[in-house]
Amino acid sequence: MLIHREALALANNATDESDGRYCLQFVKIEKNGTVVVTDGHHFLRMKALVDEPSLLDAMLPAEQRENAADALVPADVLTSFAAAIKKMDDKAHVVISTNKDTITLASTDGICERTFVSKPPDLPFPDVNKVAQKKPAVTVVLSVELLTKVLRTLKAAGATSVKFGIKDDVSPIGLNAFTEAGLIDGAIMPMRE
Repeated sequence: MLIHREALALANNATDESDGRYCLQFVKIEKNGTVVVTDGHHFLRMKALVDEPSLLDAMLPAEQRENAADALVPADVLTSFAAAIKKMDDKAHVVISTNKDTITLASTDGICERTFVSKPPDLPFPDVNKVAQKKPAVTVVLSVELLTKVLRTLKAAGATSVKFGIKDDVSPIGLNAFTEAGLIDGAIMPMRE
């Protein structure tokens, strides 16, 4: 299967330790191209399947491009692979292929081909579909840049947690952050769609 290489950035959200029931230090790449990562407290999921292969993708062996099944790849392997292909042409995608004993990641830019091989884990990956919201009561849109700025500021002020109050999709989103020095309160304006 072919996936967009930007999806490899999700590996940064995997945890380094396993709780013994699930393999949380792995990233699940489903045969439909969905990339899923969790640390046990949150999950991120991205539909990353490439619809139109590029000419560069066609340079990789057909068995790598056509052998698609769910794969669990160690997060550190994905992070290393992302670093190895960072300077490749933007049109280069990542090919994931599986067989019963190995998972292969490959990419090429026409000049250099990178291939990493890994073994699948023994533990299962958590079923994030059980906690995914199907129909949220209120949906708001926030700027990632603004949210990052606010969270960095709260962290610098010593906040250990943040509580958001969401009234509706157009009103300011209230926030309360808790620090040893006291409460920080504020609001974030949602974006207009």
